[in-house]
Amino acid sequence: MKRRIRRAIRRWRVRRWTRHLLEAADCRGSLRINGPGLVRCPSRLTLGDNTHLTGEFHIDARGKVEIGDNCHISHRFVCYSVNHDYEGEAIPYDEKLLEKPVVIGDNVWIGFGVSVVPGVTIGEGAIVGMGAVVVSDVPPLAIVGGNPAKVLKYRDKEHYERLVGQGRFGGVNGALVQKKPRPGTDI
Repeated sequence: MKRRIRRAIRRWRVRRWTRHLLEAADCRGSLRINGPGLVRCPSRLTLGDNTHLTGEFHIDARGKVEIGDNCHISHRFVCYSVNHDYEGEAIPYDEKLLEKPVVIGDNVWIGFGVSVVPGVTIGEGAIVGMGAVVVSDVPPLAIVGGNPAKVLKYRDKEHYERLVGQGRFGGVNGALVQKKPRPGTDI
């Protein structure tokens, strides 16, 4: 019985928090959040259509964070868009924050335990492997991993463009979400 009550309270908290996020952030379509997470300054967060965030994520959007369409972000994702000024007027740092926007392009898949530092852009169609620490820009269609994240290989561009052109995008657990094809593409 206690377990049931705890689960009900947890679900209520997640729903309440999700409702608050949806009211404050710029959500451009369907959004799915599984489990608890923290967003600092949700008014500076933009979430694209068919975006999925799973539990225990932390997004500090004070410097602005944009997440594109069809992005899937796994558990324990950490993203900061601000940093302290270590060259300021106090040691180790002063109260001034350096804002550096983070941009995550369309159709990006981010694995478990990924960390993204301020000022990074993750290109369209990229895949960021489990546990990666992204300290520099990730090119479009790159598959990166490690600490610091390095390009391991690239996705097949023709295959990727064909699927995008046909409007074939993964939803929850990879289930197909069919969208209208882009103009000028044949199915």
